Amino acid sequence: MMAKTGSSQFVRNWFDKIIDESIMLDPAFTADRITNFMVSTLKSLSPGQAAICVTHDWNIFSIKQFTLGFSYEDTLDAGYLDAVAFFERNSRIFAVARQFDPVEIV
Repeated sequence: MMAKTGSSQFVRNWFDKIIDESIMLDPAFTADRITNFMVSTLKSLSPGQAAICVTHDWNIFSIKQFTLGFSYEDTLDAGYLDAVAFFERNSRIFAVARQFDPVEIV
């Protein structure tokens, strides 16, 4: 399916829910699952600790679009070693991608 449409169109079809969930999990669910994991992990850390979650670049696409509110087309391909960073400031949780300013996670 991806070879037929190309990577960018495949991801767009996934986000538009054209691809059946038996092939790819719902992208919003995917973003929520990873975001919730990172937020709960961040809250469990002691001062001075850090956590890293390694995931597929397509999951990063879903976090950027469904958690941070940036369209896939505006954020470009994740590329090698791209990331979304989650951090706490003044008891509030934020996430940030290289293309945009931090967004508070509520």
